[in-house]
Amino acid sequence: MMVKRRPGLDSGLIGRLVKVFKQEGVTVVHTHSLDPMFYVGWAVWITSVPVRIHTQHNTWGRTYNWKDHLKFRVSSKLYRNY
Repeated sequence: MMVKRRPGLDSGLIGRLVKVFKQEGVTVVHTHSLDPMFYVGWAVWITSVPVRIHTQHNTWGRTYNWKDHLKFRVSSKLYRNY
């Protein structure tokens, strides 16, 4: 499934994801990069999706800024123990 994201910080995306997850009865979510981890992480936490998996790709040689570090620290807590 695909839910479009607006440029920049799209706080409405979390609500749109929550709506889709509830409608579809989502029970497993697997994200693959930092921004989806952040937005989907909040949506799965709100909707109590039981299985939450994240695989971080393309990190070798990449420099992250403070915003990326903050997103990862917050998001990783939403995936903890899953």
